[in-house]
Amino acid sequence: MVESALGVELPADYKELIHVYGGSNWDDYLYVLEPGCPNDNYDLIEWARNQAEDLAFLWESEKRPAELENVFTGSLNQGFRRTNGPSW
Repeated sequence: MVESALGVELPADYKELIHVYGGSNWDDYLYVLEPGCPNDNYDLIEWARNQAEDLAFLWESEKRPAELENVFTGSLNQGFRRTNGPSW
């Protein structure tokens, strides 16, 4: 259900990380976002929805890069692209 809401398949290692730590902020540096987190600050679904809404204006004034066409976020520094590269 979460993956369909986001429109992406979540990696198994991410699911394990969330199972162990849940949504949180590490050392005021790294936000770990959990789908449906009770703390709205760390809710991945809410965050993705807000990011798309808040940053939609960017694509009204310039062409959206092809690399972000199928990404759920509208921010260049928060978009992720799946590759066939090495899995660490």
